[in-house]
Amino acid sequence: INWRIGFYAPELAAMAERLLRIVWYVAQELGLPVVFVPIYVGDEDSDLEAAELLRQLSPEREFVILDNRTWTTETVKGVLGQAYAGIGPSYHFGTFCLSQGIPVLNTVSGPYYQSKARGLAEFWGIPQIHLPLHESARTVPHPGWTAFLSSPSVRAQLSDRATAAREHWNRWIHQAIQRSGC
Repeated sequence: INWRIGFYAPELAAMAERLLRIVWYVAQELGLPVVFVPIYVGDEDSDLEAAELLRQLSPEREFVILDNRTWTTETVKGVLGQAYAGIGPSYHFGTFCLSQGIPVLNTVSGPYYQSKARGLAEFWGIPQIHLPLHESARTVPHPGWTAFLSSPSVRAQLSDRATAAREHWNRWIHQAIQRSGC
């Protein structure tokens, strides 16, 4: 999982308990451990601070917080590529997972992350990626979440789309370089 609480998305702090309901439901249903992977660990809005808040809100549950202050972006992406699934609001978290065929519930609230999540869902052609937290506050979590995260067809679709996107980007970059005369 990933979580961020920042000045640009203050509503996420209020949604932390909703996120945890989703995370614990999915982990229990799929029999998976919960691992928090920080994407940003700077001086402000650090994902590590958000992880500690989640731990305080859920003291009876155990989850691993990876302290990745010395990791490169490539290392973070590599770790996420080993995940079974991802749950969190960060655009980069979602992109790192999805580009490696890892399904994500992009749990968002507020206009900043809503627009990013809609863009991810549109690009990948999978509307289930976008999970607005204000709409997911059901007492009983939705079984469709685990079905989506476990779906072999979703994984195949993500893998195919990632390959097609990489090929497109490589062609575009090659053509742009040729047009520039380099």
